[in-house]
Amino acid sequence: MPLTVKAEEITVKSGTEIPLSFMQNTDSKKMNQFDKIPVIITKDVLVNNKVIFKQGDTGTVNVYESAKPGCFGRGGKIDIRDARIKDVYGNEYLVNLPISLEGNQNWFGVVLPSIGLFSIILLPVLGPFALLKGENPKIRSSQQFYATVTNPININL
Repeated sequence: MPLTVKAEEITVKSGTEIPLSFMQNTDSKKMNQFDKIPVIITKDVLVNNKVIFKQGDTGTVNVYESAKPGCFGRGGKIDIRDARIKDVYGNEYLVNLPISLEGNQNWFGVVLPSIGLFSIILLPVLGPFALLKGENPKIRSSQQFYATVTNPININL
């Protein structure tokens, strides 16, 4: 008589959180739109007492927008919306990871050019303020973020 084994199916529910951190420090000066930045899973994710996403496994985040700090005090910007990670069986999934960071603006550099015609008259004096830049948003490798499963994931074991 042949042995039959029934496959077990596990469902990772929508909203399940997956803890991630960046593998190295980064900032908006080092990123460009559409870059893939490596991340690491920081803690096992269990479903029905089985490890589905393993601590130490890697993935990538997708950079949707990155702007370096600009003239007249404009702060930099980082916009990340999702990540790609693999389960312990090698299946890859797109998960939600909304990260939106903006560097502080240098208000002195922003206010002076906004005074209109007066600034044109004083352009030779105000010229150096165009060189003032805002802050650069940074992400540290020690920061933890939580990606979430958007649609239920069915895994056959």
